[in-house]
Amino acid sequence: LEQLTRLTFGFRNPDYQPQSGGVHPVEIQLIRGLDGWLFDYVTDFSYQGLGQNTELCKELDFNFLDNEHYLQGWGPFPMADAQELFNMWQNSFLAYAQLGFFTVSVNSD
Repeated sequence: LEQLTRLTFGFRNPDYQPQSGGVHPVEIQLIRGLDGWLFDYVTDFSYQGLGQNTELCKELDFNFLDNEHYLQGWGPFPMADAQELFNMWQNSFLAYAQLGFFTVSVNSD
C-alpha cells in the first residue's frame, strides 16, 4: 500500500439484472493525501433504458474532493442535500454489504 496512490473498490451484486432489478453496483475510490487516504468519490450505478438499449449508468454520484454531487433525474445538488442523501444511501449500502449481497474487487494505481 505504501507506493499506491489510488484504490478503487467495486461492489457488485451478481444477481442485479436490467429486467429484475436488485442491489445496485457501487464504486468507491480512495486517493492518498498528505495525511492518509481520502474518499475521492462514491458512485451508485443502475440500469437505464429499455430492451437492447439498456446500459449501466451513474444514478448517484458523490464526488467529495470536488464537492460535486449528482442524482440522475435531478442533476447537480447542493452540499446540504447531498449530506442528507449520502447518509440515507450509506445506511442502505452498509446493510446490503452486511447481508453479503456484494462481491468486492479492488484495483490500484
